[in-house]
Amino acid sequence: MIDDDSFPAHASADDHLRLVLLCCHPALDRDAQVALTLRLVGGLTTTEIAAAFLMPEATLAQRIVRAKRKIRDAGIPLSIPTDLAGRVDALLAVLYLVFNEGYLSRGDGGDVVRVDLCDEAIRLTALAADLLPDVAECDGLLALELFHRSRAATRTDALGDLVLLDQQDRTAWDLAAIRAGNAALQRAMRRMQPGPYQLQAVIAAHHANARTAADTDWPAIAGLYRQLDAMTGSPVVRLNHAIAVAMADGPHAGLAMLDSVDGLDQYHLLHATRGELLLRAGDATAARAAFATARDLTDNPAEQRHLDARVTECVRHTPGRSATGWTGRSSHGVCLTHSVTCGTIRTWMSTPVRSGSTRPCSSCWSARRGRGSRRGRVSGSARARWCRRTTCAASSGRGRTISPRPTTRSPHSI
Repeated sequence: MIDDDSFPAHASADDHLRLVLLCCHPALDRDAQVALTLRLVGGLTTTEIAAAFLMPEATLAQRIVRAKRKIRDAGIPLSIPTDLAGRVDALLAVLYLVFNEGYLSRGDGGDVVRVDLCDEAIRLTALAADLLPDVAECDGLLALELFHRSRAATRTDALGDLVLLDQQDRTAWDLAAIRAGNAALQRAMRRMQPGPYQLQAVIAAHHANARTAADTDWPAIAGLYRQLDAMTGSPVVRLNHAIAVAMADGPHAGLAMLDSVDGLDQYHLLHATRGELLLRAGDATAARAAFATARDLTDNPAEQRHLDARVTECVRHTPGRSATGWTGRSSHGVCLTHSVTCGTIRTWMSTPVRSGSTRPCSSCWSARRGRGSRRGRVSGSARARWCRRTTCAASSGRGRTISPRPTTRSPHSI
């Protein structure tokens, strides 16, 4: 039995962070590390963890049981090594998924947002950044969490329904959290160690620092997702890339890219996105079917109510006429990226980084400043310097490789 009494007291000033590090033993495979730690340390239920991994609950339960058995039968020592390099990836993946569950809860409590989980993840990530000052991705993850946490008070209304990003009261966003996120992202980028969490944090920074929804620089965000897709090969990242393209270039461009997304047939956000794009392209009948499919695939009450409303909109919509006159720009209609989840935090739910992939470089990384950005944003010149030391494999065939990222996978890639 895994007992915290056996943990060395000197390992860390924070028992929870120490327990996370211990559960991330390299003898366990990466997914088992993450699942076991979420269960024992994060306090998530098997149902919540299975939703995070996009896999059946029974499969996830067996994975946790096998991990516990391996620790017991092999007598794996629960000790923290001097060199934590072998456990950093799993540690960050765990903290990320704990925040994910808090950001849009899949549990049975009925809460859309679990602020306690979000704040605990942020606290532990800050401790990890202090413990591992040379790991830029710790500050990258911290920035990502802070940007999304800044909007927590505006993501639901008085009835508990989701409020879409472009409809949120930006004057009520937590400016202190946004400033802290900008500072963390700057610290990470100064280390010149580009990575996936930092890249996603820059995407979140575009949203957090835009004064209005119309100020969002969707072409820049589409470029960032393109690089993220090249780094990870994740179908969920490709889905978000399609959304950003649709916001920049119109629904038909997004639908064309959506056709290249494979392996997400049971992922409700794929069908919800298709519904939004079809409705805006004028095909209300097909959009209604897509929304209905998405409704059947989610258990979150707030998401279900949102999708019911979208089905109703399709019923009211006159066939052959664009639902909003939407051209794809963020100043028209609903922000697709946040049409269901109210954020991009779940982009990484299925993001294994392919071995041999390359870091982003200045030719792929957007160096432009967001229109109307604010609050001590990370400058475009800083972003350009951030990737000046890397080379774009797409243009030169060279590039520095990154270690595989231990995040969850879609059911078809496990």
